[in-house]
Amino acid sequence: MRRSIAAAVIVIASLLPPRLHAQADDCGETMYPTPLPTPSALVDSAQAVASLGQLAVAKPVLFSLMFKPGDSLPQIRPLDKSDSTAAVTLRNFVRRQRPADFWAVRVRIAAGANAPALTLEHSTYCPPVPRYPISNRPILVPTQNLPGERIGQGLRMIVVHAEVLVAANGRVIRVRILEPSGSPRTDYEVSRDLRRQHFQPARLDGEPIEALYRTGENSPRP
Repeated sequence: MRRSIAAAVIVIASLLPPRLHAQADDCGETMYPTPLPTPSALVDSAQAVASLGQLAVAKPVLFSLMFKPGDSLPQIRPLDKSDSTAAVTLRNFVRRQRPADFWAVRVRIAAGANAPALTLEHSTYCPPVPRYPISNRPILVPTQNLPGERIGQGLRMIVVHAEVLVAANGRVIRVRILEPSGSPRTDYEVSRDLRRQHFQPARLDGEPIEALYRTGENSPRP
C-alpha cells in the first residue's frame, strides 16, 4: 500500500565545525542614530565634564550607552571597569530621549587643549552567530498549504525564515517563524532545530548582550 507524502523536511541545522571567526567578520560600527546627536542633546556635557573631567587627564574615559527598544534612558557601562563609579555619576547628567528602536553610542571624555571635552561616537556591534552554521535549505510541503516553487505532484518547495532572540549567555530565548510553511509540523521542526542551536552572543563594545538573529538575511543591527 502506498503511503501519501505529507511533507519531506530537510533539517536546516547542519552540524559542522564551529565558525570561530564569523563574528569578527560581521563586527562594525553601529548605524543608528544617523547622524549622531550633538553631545548636549544626549548629556548635560558641561556638568559631566565638570564632574568627570579630572579623570580624563591621564587617559580618555569611555562609556557605552545602550538604549533598548522603548527606553528613554540608557544602560551605562564604563569600558574600563575601574571607572564604574564614574558611570554612576554620568547617569545623573544623561537627558531623556524619545523611545525608539535599539540604538547605542559611546561617550568619550578626553583632555583637550585647554580643558576636557565630551564627544559622542558610534559603538562597535557584533551580531549573534550560531556556533554551527545554519543552512537555509528548501523544505518540501504539500501544494495546497502555501504557494511556492512547484517541483512535483502534490509538493512545493519553500524556505522557512525565522527570528531567534539570543540571550547574553548565548542561549535561545525564543524562536519566531517569519514566513510560515503552511504546515504546523514543518514550522515546529524548524523552531525545534533552532531552539537546540548554540550561539556566540551579540556584543556591544565588547560586552555580551541580548539580541536578534535572523535566518536567510542579515540580522538586525543597531
